[in-house]
This record gives sequence, structure tokens and C-alpha cells, in this order.
Amino acid sequence: MPRNICIDKVKEPVYKALAEGENAIFGSYKDVFLLAACIGLCQGQKKPLEEAVESIELQAFGGPVEQSLLNAVALQDQKDLKILFSDEVSTDKCLSIIEDYANAGLELLAKRVLESPGDPLDNLTEYVMAQYAAENESKEESVTSVMDAIFK
Repeated sequence: MPRNICIDKVKEPVYKALAEGENAIFGSYKDVFLLAACIGLCQGQKKPLEEAVESIELQAFGGPVEQSLLNAVALQDQKDLKILFSDEVSTDKCLSIIEDYANAGLELLAKRVLESPGDPLDNLTEYVMAQYAAENESKEESVTSVMDAIFK
């Protein structure tokens, strides 16, 4: 039977603040974990757990959106469909990869959302919008450079 999702014990207060505190902006640890994993992946940062604690039941990720997101993160990292096999070794490796991305992403999330002055939800919104703008700007620059090369 597959294990549950682990988080780093020293980061439990961050999960609690984001999902249960007076300024909670997420509905659950699962939601924090998923965003943190995506942030870690987008930033290309993984950080192994120092002291792993099984904190989120794997069943919480049973929906099609959650499963797709977990699979996409692991697949993007490994570039090998074997990571998606349902055997215990593949599942454990898949979870470890995602946990490492979430661990790194959580640090960035805490810094930008909780440690920055202002309302945490506003901080999160500003962070997401800034990432979106940066991504679109780089795409526009790529298109512009291609167009310049074609029409020179």
C-alpha cells in the first residue's frame, strides 16, 4: 500500500499558517502542497526533506485534477513514463520527487506570502500575477526574436 504525502517537520508551521491560521488562504494542507510543488517545479528547485513527516493522506489527492497535477510534476522531472507506473517503487519515487519540489516551493511561498508585509491573500495574488507577467514577457520576446530573424 502506498505511503502518505510527507512534508518537512520544520515547515509544519508554514502549512498551518497558510491552511488553518487566522490569515489562512488555503482550504487544506493538500492545497498548499500542490501550489508549493508547482512553484518549486516552475522555479526548477527541489529540496530534500530534512525530517519527513507523513502529514497528508494520499487519498486527498484522489481526484482527477490532483492526480493529473502530481503526475505532470513527476513526469516533467523524470521525462520517463515509467515514473507513472503504479508499482510501489515507482509510486514512492514519484511522491519523493513531488515532495522535494513542494519543499522548495514552500520556502518561496512563505517568503512571498507570509513574510512580506501586507495581507497574505494580496501577496499571493501579486506573486501569481508577477509570475504570469514574466512568463508572458519571455514568450513575447521569443516570438519577437523569431520574427526579427525571419524578416531581417
